[in-house]
Amino acid sequence: MGGQRHAAVFWLTVAAWPKDVLARFSHSIGRDTEGDIISRIRQRLAEFSQQEARVAQAILHDPGFASSATIDQLAQAAGVSPATITRFARAAGCDDIRDLRMKLAQANTAIPGSELPACWQLRLSAIQQSLTQQLETLPEAHVSRAVSLLKRARAIHIFSAGAADTPFASLLQYRLLTQGQPASVCYDPALMSFTASMLNHDQAMIVFASSAPDSALLATVQQARRQGAGIIMVMKDSASAVHAGDVWLPPGEGHYGALLIVDLLCDGLAAGSDERKI
Repeated sequence: MGGQRHAAVFWLTVAAWPKDVLARFSHSIGRDTEGDIISRIRQRLAEFSQQEARVAQAILHDPGFASSATIDQLAQAAGVSPATITRFARAAGCDDIRDLRMKLAQANTAIPGSELPACWQLRLSAIQQSLTQQLETLPEAHVSRAVSLLKRARAIHIFSAGAADTPFASLLQYRLLTQGQPASVCYDPALMSFTASMLNHDQAMIVFASSAPDSALLATVQQARRQGAGIIMVMKDSASAVHAGDVWLPPGEGHYGALLIVDLLCDGLAAGSDERKI
């Protein structure tokens, strides 16, 4: 019991340390606050130079070997110079090659995903970086506002501005229907115009537009807005979105951004449903 109390007091004291002190302490015991070295290398794959990326791939391919290899052995395995190994260690957030080896040895226990091919790891890193940037720039208040509009809507109408937007519109409709939310999808401009003319304050519209919307679509959206419908614009064109809709949700780069928007909206609705059940 005494040992447990001392441990509790110690960690409560640690929690009160300034962030820079805590970071230095974590670094000194090989437990950096940014996570283990393997995770950091995988997350930063897209940020390394071409030569540094070759070192990263060699390490991820066989962390056990890298944790015990000499600088010359690791350089040979990666096909780079020993000087590149030193530069990589610093780029990865380590003091030197010895610090890198120590952290690799500590992290080299059942590393998930380390057996993935290097090209897949690069792809995974790029996707993770893209989604992280999107989450950092996407205002949480916008997502909350969009979820609020969907919660109060008696019916949800999803407009797909083009062929590239159709998969996301269809997926959102499917997800909403499985959650008990009445949802329809419009692909045809004439049907969109007709649907917009029938909307009112207890309905919501979501527009997916991967490219700049044309004047006809903007006119349709503005008509629905004048009639009181809640409008959510999922598009990159901020000027058109802010002018036409109530909420703007930028999808970021690539199709994973639009999938993230779908997840955030459906998760928000599901969370509200769970709270009502409780």
